[in-house]
Amino acid sequence: MSKKAIQLKQGNTNIYPIPYYPIGAIYINSSNENPSTKFGGTWELVDKEFKAMYTNTTGFTPSSNIKNETAYFTRSGHTIVLNLAFTTNTEFDDSTILLGTIDYETIGVSRLQSNTRETGFSDPGNVILMLYFPYNTGEISCVDIVGANTLASDSSCYATITFQFNPNYMLDSACDKFYWKRIA
Repeated sequence: MSKKAIQLKQGNTNIYPIPYYPIGAIYINSSNENPSTKFGGTWELVDKEFKAMYTNTTGFTPSSNIKNETAYFTRSGHTIVLNLAFTTNTEFDDSTILLGTIDYETIGVSRLQSNTRETGFSDPGNVILMLYFPYNTGEISCVDIVGANTLASDSSCYATITFQFNPNYMLDSACDKFYWKRIA
């Protein structure tokens, strides 16, 4: 992209004009700097997006109820996907069993948008795991198993959970696109 300079009649000074952003215009920035510092006017942050990330195990602390865990997160746009595989270290039944805790700051959010219920599964006995995530603690628990009365210790379990985030819960440090709208 070539930059066109305005040549003044006197002198050899090149002046590069600042683009004009009318009311309603959208400006995309890689940092959360309000465009009013460069262009004037009144701007409102209307959206932001996560910078792409893949992390292996970082951001998840397992409880003593599981072992041999593999947890990794992928992040982009407004989405974080958790892939979790583990072996039960104790017998699971229909009571609440803590699996571990997600460190929200590490994955780039302040909290989940709401309490979330998801499913996972276990190979032995074709058991479905009913998982629960309170929005504010980061804890992941198995609250019920479906398909059996119990799930034996040393059973392999898997879950892939997709979380969608409102920009209000996305940390600026985890984002690389900020959408500003000129409102005045």
